[in-house]
Amino acid sequence: MIRRSVAVAALALLTVAGAASAGAQSKGPDAAVPAATDVTVALDLVGYGPSVLMQGDLLSVAATVANASAATMSNLAVSISATDAPITSSTALKRFLDTPDSAATRIAATAPVTSGSLAVSGTGNVLPPGGTVTVRLDASPLAMGMPIGTTGVYGIVVAVTGPTGVVTSRTAAVTWYDAAITPLRVAFVATASGSAERVTQVTSAASVPGAALVIDPVTVTDATEGAALTAGREVFGMPSGSPDLTSLAHAGDTELIGFALNDAATGSVPALASLPWLATIPAPDSPTIAFAAAHGATAGLLNVTGGATLGQTSGGTTPVVDVTAGANSLAVLIPDANLSTILATYRPGKPDAAARLVAEAAIEAQLGDGVTPVVVAPGDAWQLTAPGVSQPLSDLLGAPWVVPVSVQSVISGSAREAATAPNSLGTGADLAPELIQGLTRQLEDLRQLSE
Repeated sequence: MIRRSVAVAALALLTVAGAASAGAQSKGPDAAVPAATDVTVALDLVGYGPSVLMQGDLLSVAATVANASAATMSNLAVSISATDAPITSSTALKRFLDTPDSAATRIAATAPVTSGSLAVSGTGNVLPPGGTVTVRLDASPLAMGMPIGTTGVYGIVVAVTGPTGVVTSRTAAVTWYDAAITPLRVAFVATASGSAERVTQVTSAASVPGAALVIDPVTVTDATEGAALTAGREVFGMPSGSPDLTSLAHAGDTELIGFALNDAATGSVPALASLPWLATIPAPDSPTIAFAAAHGATAGLLNVTGGATLGQTSGGTTPVVDVTAGANSLAVLIPDANLSTILATYRPGKPDAAARLVAEAAIEAQLGDGVTPVVVAPGDAWQLTAPGVSQPLSDLLGAPWVVPVSVQSVISGSAREAATAPNSLGTGADLAPELIQGLTRQLEDLRQLSE
């Protein structure tokens, strides 16, 4: 028991090292909510949807308007506007979300900022200082200029207007679906590691048909819960403690990884005891790839939301690359960086986050071949603000043109390339090798004492 406690502490340090490495490489959240130019009125979206509009649907918006000034505000209204034409690239969508003036729009619906039947501050069409009102309004596809028999992604502006024009606004996206979109095959995998609370939160968020898990099996101590996690779901394991493989590989460790793999196999509930190992790859260099392959990893998962890249691929869209490191080779899954990062970090907890993700998936599908799968993996960067199923993930895998596929089908599929791992991608973010060696010596001393 003492030996295991020391090892667990060591692995915890290694996990922190991996997180620091990812943090050093990662980018900030994509497309933050644009700041209002007039801070006297605050606008917040509290309801938005659906992500996909079909005939007969309405785009429904609930917006909270707050008077943050010391003066009474009169004759305010909330409007929904849509771009005149569909947005056809991810770059153009991001530009619109950051700068809505980059595309022409038309007003589709308007509602006054008034208390109506709501028990809120403010009366009539006057919003007193400190007053807050939630305004609800809908817009039809026809009013937004979406032609029947077509499909496309449209930019949306929700604005508060007053006698002098727009006071403040928020941007969003929506996908109009009234014609076929090329299928997009998506293999989704969530990483459930860290504290027991974090693991529960991730497994709950990923409780969506077609979603796979890679989980630290020792974090689940209830046999019934373990059985439920694996029922009808694709599940992969990892070494206990989710240690930073690159730090271990650069230090030439065998003791700590051996303990972590054995602990995952013997220290977990029966349903999670014999899972195939999917290795998270923080830095895809030769030592890391060889290390994971030599220790029995089924495949690698590149940590794209932590900033990791594999520059050897020619096309940049191949979902799996066979990476050679000396005498070893490992199939490494290459997640779609755009979709993975948007799911992980875009407006976490906001009601329009799902629509952005689905819109990006629609654009990607329209540009794709309908056959080559994409991998979506938010990794440890997935920002979850509430318990329960992730709405963005649910909307993504439930989109009419999205076809969920298994991770294993991608690993063994024909859409792949080959690459040779670079000798080293640096050790600046590693846990100090002497610390790893010291921890290993402590484990060996304790092993001898226990014999």
